Amino acid sequence: MTRAIVTLLAALVLSAPALAQTDHPFNGSWTVAFDGKKTPELEGTVVINGAAGTWDVIAQSRKNPCVGRAYPITIQKADGDELVLTVNRAAALPGCKDSTYTFKKVDDKTMKGEVGDGRTTSLTRK
Repeated sequence: MTRAIVTLLAALVLSAPALAQTDHPFNGSWTVAFDGKKTPELEGTVVINGAAGTWDVIAQSRKNPCVGRAYPITIQKADGDELVLTVNRAAALPGCKDSTYTFKKVDDKTMKGEVGDGRTTSLTRK
């Protein structure tokens, strides 16, 4: 599936009436960054709009077709201090695995979390 199709699917999900927009402090555009202690540093964009959004990390892998694509996300929890989101990779590309990440609020512009392999991850409001 091309990036344009995934982006279109995400836009359709965002506009679906069943996913009514909920105002919470995490709505907006964020830069996601992964530390480079175990593998190269990675960066991308996360857009949150109510209960959904997109996850787009800039990366490439010849061995893993699931890397470097835009994916829709689902917000599992968004309260004052914590954000839990699921990156819906399998919905966009069969065979890829979904991932759920938890971020804790550091301040109004920064959240920190870890991905499954113990890498520190941050979200910084654009």
